[in-house]
Amino acid sequence: MMFTAVRSVGHIKAQPEDFVVQEEMNGRVVVPQFTTTIRPAVSPFTAFTLTKRNVQAVDAYREVARQLGVSRQHITECGRKDKVALTTQTIVVEGTYLPQFNHADMWLTQIGPVDGPLWHGAHSGNRFSILVRTDAPVPPDGVVFRNLFGHQRFWGRVDVGRYLLEGQFDQAVRALEGSPSWYQLKRIIQRLSPASAIMPLYQAVTWDEVKRIVRGTISAEEVLEHPDFREQVQFEVLKWQSHLWNRLALRTRSTDDRLPMWGLDHAPLYTEFWNPSEVDSLMYDLTHQFSRRVWVRALRHQINEHELGYQHEFTLPSGSYATVFLDHLYALVDDSREGYVV
Repeated sequence: MMFTAVRSVGHIKAQPEDFVVQEEMNGRVVVPQFTTTIRPAVSPFTAFTLTKRNVQAVDAYREVARQLGVSRQHITECGRKDKVALTTQTIVVEGTYLPQFNHADMWLTQIGPVDGPLWHGAHSGNRFSILVRTDAPVPPDGVVFRNLFGHQRFWGRVDVGRYLLEGQFDQAVRALEGSPSWYQLKRIIQRLSPASAIMPLYQAVTWDEVKRIVRGTISAEEVLEHPDFREQVQFEVLKWQSHLWNRLALRTRSTDDRLPMWGLDHAPLYTEFWNPSEVDSLMYDLTHQFSRRVWVRALRHQINEHELGYQHEFTLPSGSYATVFLDHLYALVDDSREGYVV
C-alpha cells in the first residue's frame, strides 16, 4: 500500500461505537464488560473495570464516586478516555464503598484487591478500533507520526492555565465564563456565599456580576483553590503546558528527541512562546513534569475494509492520541464536533 501526500477526507465519531478504546495494562487489553458486578471491599484498594459509552471521563469518575459514596480523590485512573466513544479502563477505589452502581451508559465490574492507587501513565498503552467513514478508494498507510497532544486536550480556552500560573485569578475565572467549569464554579461559590446571595447567583452570567452579588466576600483565588475544583485546575494547567509542548514539538525534526513539558528547569526552551516574569508557587505545584517523545509509531496497525470506509485497529503508547495518528493519514473530520477539522 502506498501513502500519498494528498489525504482523503475521513469522518470519525459519527456514533460512539465507531471509536472503541481499550486500555492495555501490563501488556493485557482490558476487555469491555456490559454488566455491573460489585461486592464490598476486602482490602484498602479495590480495582474495577469501567466501561462507558458516550460519557465524559470527568463526569464518569464523579458519578462513580457519588454512587459508591466515596470522595472523588479516592478514585484513581491511568488517564482520561474519550467521550464520544466506547471505552474500557481500569480504575482503583480507595477504602470502603457502597456496593452498588447503576447507570444506563456505564458498567462497573469488580476485579479485586490491589496494592495501591493508579497514576496517570501507569498503563502501557491503548488499543483502538476506529471506523473511518470515507470514500477513499485505497486505504492510507504510514505508522510513524508526530506525537502531538490531540484536540480532546484543548476543549475551551487554552489560556486559563496561563492565567493561573501567572497568578491572574480574576482573569482565569473570566476565561471560564460560559463553560461547564463555570457552572461548577458557581456551585462552589453558592456553598461559600451567605444564604441571601444564593438565589441571585443563579442568574449571574459573569464573574463581575458574581463579585457584585457577594460584595467582595469571596475572591477568585479562594474559589479556584477550593478542593472540589482542584482536579479541573490541574487539568487547565496541563492544558496550557500541552499547548506549549505542541508548539515546541512542531519545530523539532529529529526522530529521536524527547521534549520536557514546560517547567522552571526547562523554561529557556519555551521563551519564544511564553516567558512569564513570575509564577504563582501554589499553581506551579500543580504542573506536570515529564518528557514526551516527539515521534511515535502505531503498533500492530491493521486496516480492514468496511462498507462505510475502513476499520483501523492499532495500539498507541500511553499519552498518544488516536486522532493525531489518523489525521496523519486522512483529512480528518470529527463528526462529534460538528465538522471541526482536526
